[in-house]
Amino acid sequence: MKEIVHSLIEEEMAAFEPPDYLADKPLPTTRFKSPLLKSEWARVRAEKPLDVMDTSRYDLQPPQGAAAEDEAAWKRALDNARAQTEHQHNRLLNLELLQNYGASMWLGHNKAEEGTEAAVASQAKRAREDAESVNLKRKTSQEAAERTLWNLARKRSEGFDKNVQIQLACEGLRAEVKRFKALEAATKTPPAR
Repeated sequence: MKEIVHSLIEEEMAAFEPPDYLADKPLPTTRFKSPLLKSEWARVRAEKPLDVMDTSRYDLQPPQGAAAEDEAAWKRALDNARAQTEHQHNRLLNLELLQNYGASMWLGHNKAEEGTEAAVASQAKRAREDAESVNLKRKTSQEAAERTLWNLARKRSEGFDKNVQIQLACEGLRAEVKRFKALEAATKTPPAR
């Protein structure tokens, strides 16, 4: 599977322009604070395999060689055996509990999840209805405002037209007044001295 994935990646990368488009980019910096994460990152970058998990503590080996005569070694082996027995006992107890109550607990869990799902669906439905209600109110108020705005726009346009007509009439009257003043000045005789 790994070979298939790598071949697909290489096939895709062959179409890149330029082929090595990351060559001029610096490698990302990592800011791990934990020494464990730093060492694990170094292992991954070096492409070293993960260390095999040490399972020797789970073995029930009696002390070998010279340790076979050592009472402390036998006590450690006995403590290990007791810990392994307790662990196995806990596993059996968990399996029994799962067998006796697991199905009903799972059904109860599923029922609780269904209840949660129904509550969330109900909340979502209410939220949609509230949003639709708000949108309907907004639409209604905007449609009412539209009529008012059209009326105001019409009145403004009429007022503007009237203002233009008044300005033209004023200009005409000013011109006529000017003409009359010029005519009066032309017909007036200068006073005698």
